[in-house]
Amino acid sequence: MAAPGISLSDLYIGSIINVYSRQLKLVEYGNLFTRQQFESTSERTFAMVKPDCYTQTGKIIDAIYQNGFTISKLKMSKFTQAQHADNFYSEHRGKPFFSDLCAFMQSDVVTGMELVADNAIGKFRDVIGPTDTNEAKNSCPNSLRAVFGTDNLRNAVHGSGSASEFSNECGQFFSRSFAPTAAFNNCTTAIIKPHIIKEGHAGKVIDMILQ
Repeated sequence: MAAPGISLSDLYIGSIINVYSRQLKLVEYGNLFTRQQFESTSERTFAMVKPDCYTQTGKIIDAIYQNGFTISKLKMSKFTQAQHADNFYSEHRGKPFFSDLCAFMQSDVVTGMELVADNAIGKFRDVIGPTDTNEAKNSCPNSLRAVFGTDNLRNAVHGSGSASEFSNECGQFFSRSFAPTAAFNNCTTAIIKPHIIKEGHAGKVIDMILQ
């Protein structure tokens, strides 16, 4: 049936939609055909704003919206235990920079996001640019790492490199072991209203709050 205010871009696993005043969460595809149709146009990837760019979180979120991504999940957390960073970057275990990377990732809060878009994994890797910030500045000067990164370690943003990496990273970060950072003392509640999210302006609001 017709559902005013809902478009195909709103339909992906994890999306919360409002159908005639009933709030519904999409948890699975109805059949194999539907899965094949939607997964070809609504791939998901994991993105993370690293500790060095906490104050730039709003600007980075705004850039994510401007590049056509939908943010389906978002949480600020911290690698509070050594094994968090060790497990998250397990593919780099044994490399010379591994210990420095793990120490850096535990130094402050991070913001993890699940992003949805056509070819989301490859598209976001293009948006963030090369791992080395200096290389990004030379070859992709408008990329997130070129604009916000400092060096090969403090390079602002992480993005999944494959579907298996997305599944592993997103599964870890949005599990209970990564607790939200809310302390519930000396704080207040701010709600970004639905039309701001819909119009892609949440990053601007968050940046104004941080500033």
